[in-house]
Formats: sequence, structure tokens, C-alpha cells
Amino acid sequence: MPTTLQAYEKALDDLIMGQSVTQVRTANGKTLTFAQADKKGLESKIAQLKRQNRRHRTRTRQVFTSKGL
Repeated sequence: MPTTLQAYEKALDDLIMGQSVTQVRTANGKTLTFAQADKKGLESKIAQLKRQNRRHRTRTRQVFTSKGL
């Protein structure tokens, strides 16, 4: 089963390839339908999911001790 992000990306691909309507089934079982006019909203949802999935890098600190470790 594809992830939510993959499902939204496939839906956008379907619309780009010329399908007039496509559907996405979410993790909670809802089915969302998107038409050609919904491309911008679909693109923004994909961007939002990508931002949520991005891992934030923690800061690295260099510490000097008196023991030279």
C-alpha cells in the first residue's frame, strides 16, 4: 500500500497525464476526489506532506575538556 505522499503524487501525475478525475484514499479510509481544477491544491498538499516528512538536522557541538578527550 502506498504512503499518503505517494498516493497524492500519483493523483497529481494522473491529472498531469490527462485524466479528468482521480481519487486518493487516505489512511483513515476517506476517499478524496480531485479534478483538473484541483491541481494547485493538490500540489500544495504534496508540499505540506514533504515538509512534514523532512527530518531536521540537529546542531553538532564540539566540546573541549581539560582531560583532552
